[in-house]
Amino acid sequence: MNPSLEPSTRRKYLAAMDRLYQAVQGQHGTDCLDRLIAEADGDALEDCLVGFLAQLRNEAVVEKVDKSSTWTSAVSFVTEMLRYAGNTSGSRAAAIEAKVLRLETLYRQLVPKTLPPPIRALPPLVIEDLYEIFKPDSPRNPFKTETLRWRNLLVFMLLLRLGLRRGEGAASFKEDFDPIAGKTVH
Repeated sequence: MNPSLEPSTRRKYLAAMDRLYQAVQGQHGTDCLDRLIAEADGDALEDCLVGFLAQLRNEAVVEKVDKSSTWTSAVSFVTEMLRYAGNTSGSRAAAIEAKVLRLETLYRQLVPKTLPPPIRALPPLVIEDLYEIFKPDSPRNPFKTETLRWRNLLVFMLLLRLGLRRGEGAASFKEDFDPIAGKTVH
């Protein structure tokens, strides 16, 4: 780990490593990640990473939280430790470097996915269709009188342009009795 990291970044990185160690212990029943790295057991390490990725994906969907930094830190940790373990010469170093390249190629681009955020605005096609319906001279306009057609177009335009929700728009249109005028006003 880079010693020049800010304390908060270091804590996040170490928390990610702790999560990886716990996941490997849960998968194998023992705390064996250090041994797998020291032995450069690429197949077992890949199995551990796949299990950890599945765990992070499930958590990301349930908690609706991005877990990609935890994943990136875990893959970086495993590949850095393998490179450190392969800092010898000969065929073992070449074999370890090949495993590191395989891990980086396969797992760096994977990320735990979260659900897409809910749609916060109407899609353009829906707005165009609503405009067509609310146009006073449209054959699709369901309102009977011309007055209602123009009023409802105005209401639609106000809601759309001001970004109001249906309930907020309804609250702004009130009916009340005006005692001075002696009639109901809107």
